[in-house]
Amino acid sequence: MNEMQSDEKGQSASELQMEDRLKNIEAAAYLKAEVRGFTPGHEMEDWLEAEREVDEAAQPIN
Repeated sequence: MNEMQSDEKGQSASELQMEDRLKNIEAAAYLKAEVRGFTPGHEMEDWLEAEREVDEAAQPIN
């Protein structure tokens, strides 16, 4: 599917990629919070670190 095509829900390939990226960030941030015992006050830190990790993992290896 190229960016001009859409799936059954009308989502483009780029929208699906963004959705997958956000789901991966959400899961990684949740795991970070879980490891800390869900201690409050670290939500933004968990999210930003998870975002960084997901984006780095998505980069092609040179």
